[in-house]
Amino acid sequence: MTNRYALVAATVLGALLLTAARLPVEAPEWVRWLRPDWALAVLLYWTLIAPARLAIVWAWLMGILVDVLYGDLLGLHAMTLALAVFATARFQQRLVLFKLLQQAGFVAGAALATELARALFRAAAVGADVSPFLLVPPLATAAVFVLLVVAVPRQTKRFVE
Repeated sequence: MTNRYALVAATVLGALLLTAARLPVEAPEWVRWLRPDWALAVLLYWTLIAPARLAIVWAWLMGILVDVLYGDLLGLHAMTLALAVFATARFQQRLVLFKLLQQAGFVAGAALATELARALFRAAAVGADVSPFLLVPPLATAAVFVLLVVAVPRQTKRFVE
């Protein structure tokens, strides 16, 4: 039983560490736009695999941690992550029947919605500009989701049984 929760905790902790990792200052600007939303990819993965085990409360708490890590508006990531997890949990029974590419499309759509909501809230709150490159991180997030589905199948079979 504890191994099951250790796997979830390890992936969530890994997502938080990758979220906290900063790119070198010398990195080109286009590399910054390829940065996926690690927290969203992991949360949606576990919501699809075992929706009862990873609740919206965990998404909210993880979002608060991401807000603190980024120094962003408090509650911004928490709200968007919780809404994305809620939508995924709501349609989980349908989504598990989809092929991997269709699931990745759903993840890309959810990531695009979260990026757009964050950009609009930042623009309204602090006057930040909305960039046309908002489409790139959702594609990277969907790619990370596909890597999770491919890389962790043996452990998840034990987790849901």
